[in-house]
Amino acid sequence: MRSFSILSKFSLKRGIFYLLGLSGLCGSCSNKEVDESCEYGTPSADYLFKGKVTDENGLPLKDVGVTFSSFTTKYDSTKTGRDGGYVIKTGHTESSRPTLSFSLEGYESRDTTVSMNDVEFKGGKDWYEGVAEKEVDIKLKKK
Repeated sequence: MRSFSILSKFSLKRGIFYLLGLSGLCGSCSNKEVDESCEYGTPSADYLFKGKVTDENGLPLKDVGVTFSSFTTKYDSTKTGRDGGYVIKTGHTESSRPTLSFSLEGYESRDTTVSMNDVEFKGGKDWYEGVAEKEVDIKLKKK
């Protein structure tokens, strides 16, 4: 009977530690809309997205709506100029894969996910300072 009591206490402690560990893992990433792992220490530098929007023939498109978003939050938007060029400068993003959306009446809208893994931060001493630039050129198709 004594050995059963010691075994029961050991199993109980082991079960409690297992449940505590599991609850810690489940609670650390509580945003259900995030499709990638939690990233602690994401840079809070400014991000600069620029590029050119053209049609299928390579001609620049004026007044294309360009929107920067990350998960469900829309941060900033602009329109292309006469040369089809755009620039969006935004602050902190919680994602290493934000989305740029392009839309113009008479053309098919297009969303593109931008990989920020190969971005170099310029103008700062550390990874959390300066500006990260990414160039994204897009072609839109007529409807």
